[in-house]
Amino acid sequence: MHLTIDRADLLAALRRGGQLSGRAKSVPILDCVIIRAKEGGLTVASSDTSQWASLSVPAAVSAPGDAAVNGAMLTKAVSELPTGKVDIALDDGLLRVSQGRTKLRFPALPASDYPAASPVRGPVMTIAAGELRRVGDATTWAASTEEARAHLCVTCLRPADGALQAWATDSHVMVRTGVAGQGDIPTSDIMLPVAAWAPLRALLDGASDDEPVEVTIGYSKPLSASAQPSPNGAAFRIGGARFRTGLTNGSFPDNMGWLVTNALRGEIVLEFDRDALAAALRRVRVAAEGKASSIRLDISTDGVTVVAGGTGGVSAEDWAEASGSGDLSIGFGSKLLGSALGAMPAGRIAARFTDRASPVVLWPVGTGPDEAALLALVMPQRV
Repeated sequence: MHLTIDRADLLAALRRGGQLSGRAKSVPILDCVIIRAKEGGLTVASSDTSQWASLSVPAAVSAPGDAAVNGAMLTKAVSELPTGKVDIALDDGLLRVSQGRTKLRFPALPASDYPAASPVRGPVMTIAAGELRRVGDATTWAASTEEARAHLCVTCLRPADGALQAWATDSHVMVRTGVAGQGDIPTSDIMLPVAAWAPLRALLDGASDDEPVEVTIGYSKPLSASAQPSPNGAAFRIGGARFRTGLTNGSFPDNMGWLVTNALRGEIVLEFDRDALAAALRRVRVAAEGKASSIRLDISTDGVTVVAGGTGGVSAEDWAEASGSGDLSIGFGSKLLGSALGAMPAGRIAARFTDRASPVVLWPVGTGPDEAALLALVMPQRV
């Protein structure tokens, strides 16, 4: 293997294509990245057994070849090189990286020792890169982080009347957003692990918002002729970037729609500016103590008072303008409510309340809740 490549392209490939190296501590070779040179370019790939990422970049290749090299060491070394061309060669089990008078040598293993990526074959849909980024940002904050509840550590892509929706919940908060896609919309829930969003986002950040992403959903072979195949993998392709991930087994809660419908029956409606209420919440959170970090909203027809208190006489309150249809005092976890407000777009937000024991549902003003691009539900908390 012998090639010449721009240092910026090499570093981008190592950081994005090689980002999964070193995560699987029980498999030493996964500390490595795969360096593969062929006519016209260089591909850097990495895996942590459940995910696979790769990025191809331009390079002048005079001799094709591949090798497995420690990803962290190679990325650190390349990051210290100055701007310019870098020469890479594989010789006698060493990967030689040189630039001017700088000579670096890294032990290399055969690429064939690296676990192969399982192919994902199935229906393909196309989603714009900007839309995928938005869906990830809109849902990851609401997903559970408890490994014991793996079926909630996901973004659930759920078909709905020929379209696609993304749902996430940790049982205390819930979010729903539409997904604009074309092609073969899945016919069953796709349980995308929330842990897949960070590496996928790193690859998406190199693309413009309107660049199309091909999303392939792979299905397992049914155990019997009458059984339905279940989704078990997803592959994303955008330009020279590739990402594959396994999907989470289990069932996403099927009562999410009912919870939203029930919450929308509340008779107390409030409209407020997102940034104004979020700022008031941040100012009083200093007084919200303990594991619960509770705050109280005192809602009236002309505003919202945010109240928090702790031990030792510490207390705080603030006020934000709002227009409402009734009075109510209700408690929430300050972090959960703050995250829900942060997920909403800037501008006026509508909220509907039932009573102090029922969840609040939030959506941007301008559309009804059913048509809203983003809708969140937050469970109350005893203050």
